[in-house]
Amino acid sequence: MERQQVQPSLDEDARRSLFLEGIESFNEGQFFAAHEAWEGIWRSDLPEPREFFQGLTQVAVGFHHFFDRQGSVPAARVLARGRQQLQVFLPTRFGLALGCLIENVVAWERWLEEPEGNEPGRPRIQICNREEVR
Repeated sequence: MERQQVQPSLDEDARRSLFLEGIESFNEGQFFAAHEAWEGIWRSDLPEPREFFQGLTQVAVGFHHFFDRQGSVPAARVLARGRQQLQVFLPTRFGLALGCLIENVVAWERWLEEPEGNEPGRPRIQICNREEVR
């Protein structure tokens, strides 16, 4: 039986493709698919900066818990971990406007803590510089 490679090998094109796939999935509300795409980078031989991809993955998982599994407690916990990982990369990283994403995550954390009124807006990731997306 063949052993599965612990850290799959990615070239720059494959990494960029997975990154964009994750952004598109996230923005379409397909949070589990976004998580899968970014986890593919995070677990690869080109994960740097690892914390950035862990943060994106955790944010996607947090929203997956809420929207797809109706789990507000795990959602809040995982969103907080993802936000903390991403904050060190403010204001932008790899062409993404992280400030907007983090503001949205904070709004969701607060709402999940005290769910009064309408939910915050659907989370989206904004690309501020497509040339830096890699």
